[in-house]
Amino acid sequence: MKNILTFIIIAFSLFAQKQGNAQIDEDKLGAWYMYFFNTTFKESSWGVQGDIQHRNWNIAGDLEQLLLRGGITYKPKNVAVKLTLGY
Repeated sequence: MKNILTFIIIAFSLFAQKQGNAQIDEDKLGAWYMYFFNTTFKESSWGVQGDIQHRNWNIAGDLEQLLLRGGITYKPKNVAVKLTLGY
């Protein structure tokens, strides 16, 4: 009985309609520019990867957020995984 009650509460909370506003102003035009890079050093297992994201309002004006992320990568031989250490 407890499991059924828990399921009903979770289902109701997921499907219940509620009023929400995610945008600041729907009339403003925004932009989100992204650049991703990933490279290796010649025949080495080492490389670099990262991304730059510029988010703003008014196409190229009002800066909202600037993300600069990068890291050093290492891909061990004969393994389908790439490890990244970065900020």
